[in-house]
Amino acid sequence: MGKDEQLAKSGIETVERAWFWAQDNSVTVLVYVAVAIALYFALVLFRALLRKIVGKPEKLEPNSWRELLARMLQRTRSFFLAAISIELVTLSINAPPSFHRTVAVFFMIAVVLQGAIWLREFVIAIIGRRAALEEDDNSTFVSAMGVIRLIVNVAIWATAVILILDNLGVDVTALVAGLGIGGIAIGLAAQGIFSDLFAALAILFDKPFKKGDTINIGDLTGTVEAIGLKTTRLRAISGELVSVSNAKLLEERIRNYALFNRRRVVLGLGVIYQTPVEVLEKLPGEIEQIVRRLDNVSFDRAH
Repeated sequence: MGKDEQLAKSGIETVERAWFWAQDNSVTVLVYVAVAIALYFALVLFRALLRKIVGKPEKLEPNSWRELLARMLQRTRSFFLAAISIELVTLSINAPPSFHRTVAVFFMIAVVLQGAIWLREFVIAIIGRRAALEEDDNSTFVSAMGVIRLIVNVAIWATAVILILDNLGVDVTALVAGLGIGGIAIGLAAQGIFSDLFAALAILFDKPFKKGDTINIGDLTGTVEAIGLKTTRLRAISGELVSVSNAKLLEERIRNYALFNRRRVVLGLGVIYQTPVEVLEKLPGEIEQIVRRLDNVSFDRAH
């Protein structure tokens, strides 16, 4: 008999022993069931009270910490409250180890699933708060958020399933290795797509430029018209629309002309060789006076 079959048989026997004990102590079990039900409804009322105090998510300020708390309370599942009630009651029951192990397994599954739900909400909320800082058109971020949600969901729920199987005694080494190999294969096959995607997310979060900025990369100077998931489109100063791969874009040195508020310009003034020395000595002061009389211009030095 294989290891997995032995574990399955052991699990069935554990449940059977717990069931037989419950039959032999039916009155005690009924009392504890009633206590667990009462405790469950108390937790439900407590959750409802907290939701009333915090408020409904749709009526709160979007992407605020209070709105996040309201969303997490809204997604606190009843099976999790039931698992807490049963676990608390079971701690005071003088039951066989098989019964405690059965309840512990149910409680562990409920905790992992609820934790995955809370973690997903927290991660999405943090990303949403960052997205809310965008001042321009959010259409690109809407598309990006769809991809981000998919990645977050796959990562969190895959981890939750692995944790549950591992706590149930299943050997997850092969599963983890398979997921790793599969992830590497997919990553290599779609390396270009993923590099552009993560570059787009880096641009949206790090903000080296935004829509409407005039930037220079290499020999190209233009105004950013759109930041897509794969390419960024620039309107060149010569008029044509240029699409640049996001990954290639971040490899270049980007000059953002929209972010500077002062430009230093060096002006060279020629004088003839016959200019007297005393006139040359007066020229820097004369030039400074002329420059300082101009609006929106500051004088640095003349020599």
